[in-house]
Amino acid sequence: MDISRSKLNLAARFYFWISDRLYNEFAWAFDRVTWLISLGRWARWRRTAIEHVVGAHVLEVGSGTGGLLVEMAQRGMTACGLDKSASMQRIAARKLRRRGLAASCVQGDVQALPFQDECLDSIVTTFPAGFILDRTVLSEIYRTLAGPRMDALKPGGRLVVVGLCLQSNSRLLRRAMRILYGSPPEGVIQEFALLAGAAGLKVTGMIPGRSEMPVPVSIAEKGITHPTPYPDVNVVLNELLSSVRDVLGNHFLGMYLYGSLAIGDFDPQRSDIDFVVVTPDELPDKMLPALEAMHARMAASGSTWATELEGSYIPQHALRRYDPAHARHPHVDLGGSLVVEQHDSDWVIQRHILRERGVVLAGPDPHTLIEPVPPDELRRAVLAVLRGWWAPMLRDSTRLHSPRYRAYAILTLCRMHYTLHHGTIATKPVAARWAQAALGERWAALIERALAWPRDAQSDNLSETLDLIRYTLESSQQFEMPMDEG
Repeated sequence: MDISRSKLNLAARFYFWISDRLYNEFAWAFDRVTWLISLGRWARWRRTAIEHVVGAHVLEVGSGTGGLLVEMAQRGMTACGLDKSASMQRIAARKLRRRGLAASCVQGDVQALPFQDECLDSIVTTFPAGFILDRTVLSEIYRTLAGPRMDALKPGGRLVVVGLCLQSNSRLLRRAMRILYGSPPEGVIQEFALLAGAAGLKVTGMIPGRSEMPVPVSIAEKGITHPTPYPDVNVVLNELLSSVRDVLGNHFLGMYLYGSLAIGDFDPQRSDIDFVVVTPDELPDKMLPALEAMHARMAASGSTWATELEGSYIPQHALRRYDPAHARHPHVDLGGSLVVEQHDSDWVIQRHILRERGVVLAGPDPHTLIEPVPPDELRRAVLAVLRGWWAPMLRDSTRLHSPRYRAYAILTLCRMHYTLHHGTIATKPVAARWAQAALGERWAALIERALAWPRDAQSDNLSETLDLIRYTLESSQQFEMPMDEG
């Protein structure tokens, strides 16, 4: 369980102590107790899981005395029940023998499922204990569920959770939920969605409890792993996601694309792949060498796109709102080198793109992780980047000697003008076309050549590019505003 029992209050610890007794030495009384506390409705509530199962190969985690296992076997499913309690397993096996049904009973730990990768169509669990909020458990569920088969139009495997909590308007029941789990019912459901997403499972259905059945049904699926329209990019992203998960383990919360792949102006001829990995807390220093080795291995793999990966590892609290005092995070540069460095005001802009347009590779919706970025905060960030990054190039233009970088600079400056005027972010092509009209004829040809790169060689436009930087710095002064002290 993710919930440490040593941190639970006395009432919660007593509840779990009683539950442990009921699952072990008093297992013979389990069916009677559950019938009594549900007023005879326990079996009907439990049976709801079958309505949402996909495929024939089904594992029930926490199968208990085997009631649901019997019903799945009667419907022709290849069912298996896993439970940690030997007492429960004996009762379940006895029920199956009496009815002449073929289903397996396995005694084991849900944190280390004794099954091969991608061998199960569905995993069901009814009225689970805290184990369903355990990161390791959800990772094991992800591992053993079948992946999607696009060639056969077959969806990915499904996790069905019945009774994640009890939903009711009763003050007494809601208070009991808070005492036992530390959250009201909606808090437990939100935490499940967050942790399932971090494991790679997308919550696709949430059927709320009703008066006659106050237990919600939560459905999560192993999704399609084609996050972009570019097959070669997807191959690298899938390898990156798998490798990051292997290295970080429980330190992984989510992985996202921002930049051109998110905003919609990705160009295979000149774009790189911008990603961010969200972690629950700051990564331990001892984990960084393994991360660095993983990125170096990928960069040396021979894949063109593996050398175009650029990203950061940012803890959840730092991603929510940009704070320059807490903005030193591990960053992977093009080519695979990893350093811990200061993330400057540009990250205000990237957070906005990530929140509004980010591509989810794994994890919860970015809206739940990042606060909205107000227009004036975007403008302040643009002004800071202009002063901190572009102004120094008037003294040292070494970077601008590259035709590729000059094209990038011109289009980026167009987008800065757009953001200063409109308080939002546009794609580089959209901002460039706007700038051609808004900034006047003087810059139209320069912008056109940048849009045409690499077809246009960008020859002899260094001085014009420097002039555009000067013009942008001068015109930006009208947007100067007091620093936000909030």
